[in-house]
Amino acid sequence: MVAIPLVRRLLLATSGGDDLPSDEPKPARHSRQAGRTAEERPPSTLANWSAYLRARARQRRYAHIPPGDHVEIDQRQHPMVLVAPALRTLLGVVTLLSPVGQLQTLVLFGLTVAASLRHRVSAPWPRVLLLSGAVVVLVGLAGTASSGSWTGLALLGLIIWLVDDLLDWHSDRLVVTNRRLYRLYGVVTTHRPSMSLTGVVFIDVSVSPVGRMFGYGTLMLDSAAQRDAPLQRFDFLPDAVNLQQRILELRQAALPKFPTIPGVTM
Repeated sequence: MVAIPLVRRLLLATSGGDDLPSDEPKPARHSRQAGRTAEERPPSTLANWSAYLRARARQRRYAHIPPGDHVEIDQRQHPMVLVAPALRTLLGVVTLLSPVGQLQTLVLFGLTVAASLRHRVSAPWPRVLLLSGAVVVLVGLAGTASSGSWTGLALLGLIIWLVDDLLDWHSDRLVVTNRRLYRLYGVVTTHRPSMSLTGVVFIDVSVSPVGRMFGYGTLMLDSAAQRDAPLQRFDFLPDAVNLQQRILELRQAALPKFPTIPGVTM
């Protein structure tokens, strides 16, 4: 009778089995073996690779969150924020390559440049209009230049600008945990400003008629410690009204709970 367990352990060792105790339940043993295999084996299919890369991206994105905080909201901007950069690039390419209707296209190009700059640059309208005018003049001169190298450089600049807008849209996120509110943004240099949920003293949401059609809005926050900061305004947030309600619920749950005294009413 003593030899049976010894023979069983010997068979497990020679067949590649693990060193788990023989009295462990079989489902638990199988689950631990599957978990160990999943950790050691690389993704085998395209779907597994996609899930693996998304999981690694989430780990890097939440690396700054302290232990004990749980991510409740992770929201990226609505894709409508990319409409102005896409139109800007299209009109810029038409202006550079097509001599027909160049003046009208150049005017529309300037309007889309101003719209995209206003979203990306925190500056007053006069400065935005000045930058837009400089871009329009440069593209107009490149379109009328006799040398094709200037046109090529202008096209390359428009494409790089569009790629930068795409990366900025992908990296700009509103992240809310059970304790704090964060904004993650930045392509090369990343920024993660935050404030406590209990410190939020003002929260408002505005939805334009176009926002009601496509399901996005602007969320405005304020606290005693944040004035004119990146945490003050979040544009193009999908389902902004429900996000406001969810943040208010998390804020209420994060408020300190004081013990009640029996027999005392407020």
